[in-house]
Formats: sequence, structure tokens, C-alpha cells
Amino acid sequence: MLNFDSDSSKGNRGALDQLGKELEQAFKRKGKVISEDEGKIIDEWANEYGVSQHHGVQDGSGQHWEPGFEHTHIGGKHIPYK
Repeated sequence: MLNFDSDSSKGNRGALDQLGKELEQAFKRKGKVISEDEGKIIDEWANEYGVSQHHGVQDGSGQHWEPGFEHTHIGGKHIPYK
């Protein structure tokens, strides 16, 4: 069983949160997206480290956000993929 209060889990969650900020900004500023496989890895990490997600990689997710951009989440951050 994972201990989400351990220092290493807190550090991993912080790193994942920072990654989410960077990926969301890269999309907003430069239109950069990750691959679907990278999105699935992010979903695995979020699950492993207890980071909330509105949803993970999901077909049709572009219908409720930027049209045409499927995405996953890290916390409340949208991470688009293609």
C-alpha cells in the first residue's frame, strides 16, 4: 500500500504538478502537445501518486475543452495530446 503522506510521495506529487503546469503552458504558448502514450503514462503516475484527475486519456475529451484537442488532466490542468 502506498503512503501518500511520505516525503517521497509528496515530492512525486509536486513534480507531477509542476510537469502539468509546464505542459499546459507549452500548449497555451506554443501549441505543443504530448503523444497519447505519454498521456497514458501521466495517468499512471497520477494514479500511483494519488494526484486527482477530472479524467485521464479519453476519446471525445476535446468536445468539452479546446475543440479538437483530446486531453488528460493533472489536477485541474488540461494536458492535450494527439
